[in-house]
Amino acid sequence: MRGSEGRARPLRLTPEGERVAAAALEARQAVVQRLVDRLTGEQREQLVAIAGALLGPEARSEETLARLCRLCDRARCPECPVYEGWQGACSGDAGANGVR
Repeated sequence: MRGSEGRARPLRLTPEGERVAAAALEARQAVVQRLVDRLTGEQREQLVAIAGALLGPEARSEETLARLCRLCDRARCPECPVYEGWQGACSGDAGANGVR
């Protein structure tokens, strides 16, 4: 978090906060997995393409990235269309915005 004098102080979760965050992420993942399990392999591929087309171009700044990813598993960023879109926006690569 940046102060008015340009100083920065990182925020960190307590050990209890880490446990609560991990439990919340696990619960969210279980719900998403139950939904995705209903889809065929082809439908899953289509969902990935649609998510990339919808969300990838939205990640134009760190602020937008944080908003879109606030409930995500950060360990999966490299395989995410939102992250891919942000990387493309940062590098100026219009083709890497998640739209295929």
